[in-house]
Amino acid sequence: MSRPCGRPVSQPRHCVGVRGAECSWEPSLPQRTGVDGWIDELGAEGDPDAVPIDYSGSLPPNTYAALAAMPTDPAELLEQVRSDVVAHGGDGSDREVFQRIGGDLVGESIAPPTVVAARYRAAALIPGVVVVPDAVDAAGRHGVAVGYEDTAIGRRYEYIFDDTTFSYLGARSYLTRNTTLGPVGTLTSISAVLERGASDAVRQVPDADHLLR
Repeated sequence: MSRPCGRPVSQPRHCVGVRGAECSWEPSLPQRTGVDGWIDELGAEGDPDAVPIDYSGSLPPNTYAALAAMPTDPAELLEQVRSDVVAHGGDGSDREVFQRIGGDLVGESIAPPTVVAARYRAAALIPGVVVVPDAVDAAGRHGVAVGYEDTAIGRRYEYIFDDTTFSYLGARSYLTRNTTLGPVGTLTSISAVLERGASDAVRQVPDADHLLR
């Protein structure tokens, strides 16, 4: 975990790199390139240009305690996420809520299993969410995905999971019709999480005993 302003956050450093190669651990919200190949969050210890950061109202909640306090009832959790999105300047659309649950709460945080399960069930309550039997992440791994198509902009968003363990693999989005960004089928984003781990100190690379499997 990275620890800006002396307070641990649950957003993990992601292992970024080619599958099978040595991993480069980076925090989820990089702000600037630091020394020794690390990417520091603005305000991290040792940053000469650090400024105080108030994470108390961040979206999504980024402390384990705040995540653990989220509702485990799927309908309640869905309503909370929608309210949080609106409170932080969003329009509360189904697309925004789906992206918040998938991209931030599932892909970018660590929470108790009961809350994680509620996230998946909450996403299933969003109108238009479907199961995609076969989807491929940026590392070439096949899995099952949950997807949502925003017909207004012609784009589909998918969050990909291992079809056996259901662990999070990555995400992708692509065009579902011809737009100014390209023809139908054009990838607009793709990612893969190769490893995730937790540590208790800044710049401490998680060892094998602290990898999340």
